[in-house]
Amino acid sequence: MTKHTRTIVSLTFIAALSLFVSACADKSAKPAVAAAATITQTDPAVLVSKSWRLESLGGVVLNASDYRGLPTLQFDATNTRAAGKSPVNNYSGLYKLDGANLSFGMMVSTRMAGPQPDMELEHKYNRIFPSVTGWRIVNGKLDLLGGETVLATFIEKVE
Repeated sequence: MTKHTRTIVSLTFIAALSLFVSACADKSAKPAVAAAATITQTDPAVLVSKSWRLESLGGVVLNASDYRGLPTLQFDATNTRAAGKSPVNNYSGLYKLDGANLSFGMMVSTRMAGPQPDMELEHKYNRIFPSVTGWRIVNGKLDLLGGETVLATFIEKVE
C-alpha cells in the first residue's frame, strides 16, 4: 500500500468513525436551561401594603369578563381588618396574622342581589375565609392557604 493510499484509508476511517459517534449521540439531550427562580415571601409588610384582586379560586382561574368584577382584598394593619368588594357586595372582618399563619374572624357583607354568576362566585369566595390558616406570596401572587392547599390566589390590584 502506498503512502497516499494509507492516508486516504486513514481519513476514510476517521470520517466513518465520526459519523458513527454522531449517530450514536443522544439527540433528545437538550442544553441545560436555568429554571426561573421562585420567590416566596411571608413578610407581613408586603401582605398589608397592597390591594389584591382574585385570580383563581379552588385552583380554577377566573375570567374577569364573566363577572361584573372579581373580588378584591385589602388588609388594614392598624385595625387588623380585612375588607374588599365581591362581584356584588362589600365585605369586611377581623383577621389575625402571626408570621405565615393567617385566620379570619366572621366576615360581614352588604346583602344586595346580583346576576347569578356573580352571586355564585361571591358565595364560593366567602366560604373560603373560615378555612384559611396561612398565606404566602409566590412570584408576586398572594396565596391564601388551608393547610398546604391553595384556596385562592390573588394578583396585585392595579388602580
